[in-house]
Amino acid sequence: MSYLTIVAPGRFLDGIVVSFFVMVVAGLSLFVFGTFHHYVCVSEAKKLGMVAVVFDKIFPMPGKKWAFNLTHTLLLSILISLQSMMHHPAQDYLEENAILQKKKREKAEAKEEKGGKEA
Repeated sequence: MSYLTIVAPGRFLDGIVVSFFVMVVAGLSLFVFGTFHHYVCVSEAKKLGMVAVVFDKIFPMPGKKWAFNLTHTLLLSILISLQSMMHHPAQDYLEENAILQKKKREKAEAKEEKGGKEA
């Protein structure tokens, strides 16, 4: 059994680039959410009233200050990667629908050919 097929060294660079990209997306997402948190809970808290209070209760931060570190970024990037690899049921539906359409088309073509030969 060849163990060289388990790990493809030629794909290491691809993995590094994708993981870097996912980490950047995770970090930017946390930063944007932190900016939104500051906007809702601090900047516009008086205008938003009850919405700001509920938002602060859902995401309680000490001193109403959003903080995240490398651990949060790594955890979010792992979550993004896992969600990206998950199989969605819509894919099965689309595949089944395409197969059914193909069968219907073949049946209609066969019926036309059969009708054309009889005439």
